[in-house]
Amino acid sequence: MSAALNAPRPHLGSGAGFPGPTPTPRLVLVPAGAAAVRALRQSRPSMRLTRFGGLVVLLLLALALGGIVAAVTSSVSSGLPEARAITVEAGETLSQIATRELPGVPLADGLVELQLLNELPTSQLHAGQTLRIPVR
Repeated sequence: MSAALNAPRPHLGSGAGFPGPTPTPRLVLVPAGAAAVRALRQSRPSMRLTRFGGLVVLLLLALALGGIVAAVTSSVSSGLPEARAITVEAGETLSQIATRELPGVPLADGLVELQLLNELPTSQLHAGQTLRIPVR
């Protein structure tokens, strides 16, 4: 199937500074429908992936993402200080533990460091509770 277009003839007419007749329209056949699709595909080749190729690409992307996650996780976990564990005795306070276990560190800084390391919302402790103490 084809379609007809009304297109002017190419010429070197008066518009270009040359004497000559004015352009007259003529009919030109252009492909339409399935023929147009075929002509378009032939004019610019495209790359297509098979199902297997798509799975390979998906697998490679998943591996790359997994590598990125592993790298970020290892860098974050290596940023945590090393710690040892102690058990809170009856009557001990976080201030006493900070003073005893972190000598040379100001009390306020020691309290904050212990609370952050142990994810404590308050400074209250219970007998038998296990605390992580940063190794210096």
